[in-house]
Amino acid sequence: MDDKGLTEFKSKYYNQQLYRDENLTFYDSLGNRKLGVRSLSLNPLKLYKGFKSMKRRMKDKQIDGNMVGEGLMKGGVIIFGKDGTAKYAYKEITGQELPTNDILDAIQRIKANN
Repeated sequence: MDDKGLTEFKSKYYNQQLYRDENLTFYDSLGNRKLGVRSLSLNPLKLYKGFKSMKRRMKDKQIDGNMVGEGLMKGGVIIFGKDGTAKYAYKEITGQELPTNDILDAIQRIKANN
């Protein structure tokens, strides 16, 4: 992520410490996946509805996007244990909400085992 996008994200949405992944190691560990033609519907109506749905969800959550950085890179969530090893990973599915219950369950299991 570019410095401008990182600074904007922190100031608007995330009041915790952030670390920049200079070598994109996290993206690599999540498969270095990008949104591509196969990920998009070739049906114009379906593509339009999907775009409108994502814009509505962003508006409902008061999140605005920008045209800075790598917008086609798919991310995800990686949770590490105290020993520094990855204990849980979720690979982003474009257009879908994060599975927050699964993520919270994973955190609880990891905390219980540390």
